[in-house]
Amino acid sequence: MADRFVKHPEGSKGGSVPVAWLTIACEKELLRHIRYFPQYEQDMSQTSPHLAYLFEGMLPGTVTSQTPKALRKTRMACRLIALMAEAPGTFQLNSQPNTETAKDFLCDLITLKQSGMPKACNNPLDTLSSLTMRPNAIGEGRRAWRRALPSEMPRNASELTSKICRLPQADVWVLLLRCQGTRSKEAQLMVLEFQAAATGLGVCASSLHEVAVGMFALEVSGQAEAKFLQLARHLTSVRRPPIRLYRPEAFPTAEALAQYVPEILTQMKAESWWLEVELRETPTNHASLPLKHCPGAVLALKVTAHVANVASHTVEKLQECEERGENHLHLVALEANGGALLLGQEVPVELNQDELQLRPCGLPLAWHQSWQSRPFHFSAGLDSWVANAVVSLAAMESQQCSGFVPINFLDPCCGSGTLAAVAAASGAFTRVLARDVDAKFVERAKENFASADAQSRCRLIDINVHDGSTSFGEIQADVIVVNPPWGWRIGSSIASEKIILNLCHEFPNAVVAVICPEIPLSELVDAHFEIRWSCPLGQSAVWILVPTRPS
Repeated sequence: MADRFVKHPEGSKGGSVPVAWLTIACEKELLRHIRYFPQYEQDMSQTSPHLAYLFEGMLPGTVTSQTPKALRKTRMACRLIALMAEAPGTFQLNSQPNTETAKDFLCDLITLKQSGMPKACNNPLDTLSSLTMRPNAIGEGRRAWRRALPSEMPRNASELTSKICRLPQADVWVLLLRCQGTRSKEAQLMVLEFQAAATGLGVCASSLHEVAVGMFALEVSGQAEAKFLQLARHLTSVRRPPIRLYRPEAFPTAEALAQYVPEILTQMKAESWWLEVELRETPTNHASLPLKHCPGAVLALKVTAHVANVASHTVEKLQECEERGENHLHLVALEANGGALLLGQEVPVELNQDELQLRPCGLPLAWHQSWQSRPFHFSAGLDSWVANAVVSLAAMESQQCSGFVPINFLDPCCGSGTLAAVAAASGAFTRVLARDVDAKFVERAKENFASADAQSRCRLIDINVHDGSTSFGEIQADVIVVNPPWGWRIGSSIASEKIILNLCHEFPNAVVAVICPEIPLSELVDAHFEIRWSCPLGQSAVWILVPTRPS
């Protein structure tokens, strides 16, 4: 611990070290102690019986990144108490019921007193359990944000065919979701927006199946599914237009798919056609670098060869594909698990705004690319795709709760302005308000809005300096999306909780979306709010709070 202390610029000079930095250093040393001495709890129970109550029920072993956070923090805190009790100095446990995190709990333990630990001291596990096992925190372990996949997912072409053929209707569409890699922290958020839209429109659960990671098969058998199909392309989570399958059977090989394409072109009397290939991302074979095999190109050439029948006509056919006639077909080949292939056609689905019950706020790829070039970035800035999905979730939930399209949008902690920019560019809100307590951030956010494309409507954003934990006066808001300050650099979650509670009291009829690891659940219940949706987002989480409906 002394070695870590002197590594700090001020500590090496004999000065003071910030408590937050010291706490992180203490936690790292405790983790090392647990890994080097896995039998410590059992040894201490025998040599120091008066501390045995600390380690009751603990099994010998180390901790890993897969160990639940609550158990890891509990073991660390109990070891710290035991180490301090056995140390030459004397310490007293300061137990505060309103302490916010296990980190603060560890800080409170480091209070030097003249007397030793009193024998009548309360069991620290009682206090610690109330801090680390709260229902308002999402996730157990460092990788809790990883999405849990369905257990019965087709593994090959025959299983995929069996899965799709269970759908009674012949009209089957495929929807591809964004950010569904194994290490994508946004995976659960994208699935949540997708499922929330389906639930809001009343899509039957038996009509929607995930046949591969990020690939959903939708059977359009009723009005709800037809409306969802119209809506899906405008969701942030859906990365391309829907694809209508030609047949429910999957192709086991590229050769089988290539032989089927000429039959489709003949039936549809296509004057021109184009083939797009969507393959599963596979781990890179470093032995073949810097070159990489492209199976998609092989599949495309096989299809072209079968259509042309003669290899010499291949180039002419490829040139013909580029000239789109009236009977143009946009074919899409999709790879599922086990090399299984599906063949479909990209069909434009018109969006009838008057018939839709929900209106998402999905923005095109071009907008996100242009926002990436904004002049002001900072380390805690929000990713534009994440911001888009959260704003879309909140807007759809507001329509569900109130029955009308929301008008006023508020971002009380705007930072670089990503949330407000998304809301303005979506065109879903008549008025977009952005506030931040730091005047410098407000000025820099204005620069971002000014540099944005004129079509993004960012210049219409009303932005000013304001503390989100104080009264907003006469401001009205239907949808509030807030990414309050949080993290160990902030030192405490009190500031973010004050902002969240103030928003719920100031706007009792609004839908409040919060991007924060934890929320004050009991206080929110008293403020007549409840959690409608929630999901982890890396080290943080997304919470969609709605006014409590009268029973």
